Amino acid sequence: GSNTSESQAKTGAKNDDGGDESGKAARRKSLEDATYFEDGSEHNAFRIPLRLTKSGRKRATPFPIKLMKVLSEPDNSDYIAWTPSGKAFMILQPKDFVAKVLPDEFKSAKYSSFTRKLHRWGFMRHYRGPDAGAFFHKHF
Repeated sequence: GSNTSESQAKTGAKNDDGGDESGKAARRKSLEDATYFEDGSEHNAFRIPLRLTKSGRKRATPFPIKLMKVLSEPDNSDYIAWTPSGKAFMILQPKDFVAKVLPDEFKSAKYSSFTRKLHRWGFMRHYRGPDAGAFFHKHF
C-alpha cells in the first residue's frame, strides 16, 4: 500500500532491481534544477554543474570541462582563445596564462604540466598553417 512506498522513500530502501530509487530520483532532480555551481557565479556563459558522488561528496571536474570553462570566460581572452577556425585554441600569452589563469582553474601552476595534461587527454598541436602553435582535439 501507500505506507510501504512512503516508508521506502523515507528510508531509501532498495527497489526490486537493487537500485536506490529515491536517492537516484533525488540526485537526478537536484542536477536538473541545478542552481549550485562550483564557481558560485552567475556571469559565466559556461557553468560547471556541481557533481556529487553517491555519498554526497563533491566529484572532481574532468579536465576538458575545466578547459571549456576557461575558454568560455571573456576575462581570459587575452591569455587563451579559440582560433578563427573555431577548431583549435591558442595560448596567446603563456606567462600571463600561467600567472593569472592556471592557479585559479587547474591544480598545477606550470605551463609544462598543463601542456602534458593536454597531451594525456589526446590534444595535439598544429605545427603548420594558420593555426600553428594551437591545440586541437577531434572531439573538442
